[in-house]
Amino acid sequence: MKIRDYPDYAAYLAHQTDKSQRIKAGECDEAGDYEKRLLGFKLLFAQLEVTPGAKALCLGARRGEEVQALREIGVDAIGLDLVGFPPLVHHGDMHDLPYWDESVAFIYSNSIDHLLDPKRCFAEIRRVLTPDGLCLLPLQLGKWSDEVANQLDGAGEVLAEFPGWAVEVNGSVEEFAGGLNWQLAIRKP
Repeated sequence: MKIRDYPDYAAYLAHQTDKSQRIKAGECDEAGDYEKRLLGFKLLFAQLEVTPGAKALCLGARRGEEVQALREIGVDAIGLDLVGFPPLVHHGDMHDLPYWDESVAFIYSNSIDHLLDPKRCFAEIRRVLTPDGLCLLPLQLGKWSDEVANQLDGAGEVLAEFPGWAVEVNGSVEEFAGGLNWQLAIRKP
């Protein structure tokens, strides 16, 4: 995994919050496609076995389209992002989740390529996910741009952080949401 070298945490925050701030202000191309992204998330989540009423956490959720899609199928979902977008997305950091141990049954994040410290975030996912909980991580493999914090070359780099977890999905998908081209779904033992 190629990790962007930030001089400090403040520089990381500045880089990662810029696009979310522009989206929130309606100054970015992505700002106009809320309904399109919402529909994509509805189709994605319809394929999963997420129990209605289950607690779900969407990390790096920006405007919260994924949160809204989960809520529409009866899941108790909330988003977390460096820039809050109430009421669907609370302000917070994926590296330090403000949730109890084993308190969330489903975690979704399409922002793994934006992490400052992937190992720390993965430890947080392991901590807050319930036993038998599902984690869905669409990934952007083999691509690098100025908007990401790191580059993943393969899903094995992520899977290595979840030893003993059942792999339910690990394969390429048609690109969506800004270049995500791989789907990884893992279940906690």
